[in-house]
Amino acid sequence: EKNGSVTINPYFSEIVAISLINYDATEAAAEKIKKYMDWHFAHINTAEEDYNGLGGTIYDYNAVVENGIVVSETSKGSYDSTDSYSALFVKVLADYVKVYGDTEYIKTKKEQIDTIVNVMFATMAPNGYTYAKPDYKIIYLMDNTEVYSRLTAAKYLYQSVLEDAYMYEKINNALTHSN
Repeated sequence: EKNGSVTINPYFSEIVAISLINYDATEAAAEKIKKYMDWHFAHINTAEEDYNGLGGTIYDYNAVVENGIVVSETSKGSYDSTDSYSALFVKVLADYVKVYGDTEYIKTKKEQIDTIVNVMFATMAPNGYTYAKPDYKIIYLMDNTEVYSRLTAAKYLYQSVLEDAYMYEKINNALTHSN
């Protein structure tokens, strides 16, 4: 959008980021992805900011664009889901490392990554499936497919980049005990 209002939905932005990573291994693409990741990290909710009291979530945003530049953003104060939004962002992070090799960037974001990964666990039901979000306890096949495969991406990050045995084991247990 060159001029006007747009909605920023992190879920769809993450799909675009994953596609760009897997399509374009150039440094220019890596910089675009890093800008998106910086935006995402800067917009993560704390538990106090999140309407469900769940830190690590991210809301949808309205943005005003003038001459191709975002001049303002306003939080919508809501999200469609928490499980899929966090799961897809973990996939962005893992793919970014695998394609561009920038482990240092990921290491500097470890605390935030821990919070984002824990969003998936926060909505996990006793049967191993996740609810769409804390205030909408519906289990969707698509969301759970994304969560399961993205826990695999998180497992890679914690083993190969972040070297955190506790989180690695937590993720591994979730993967091996899912129905």
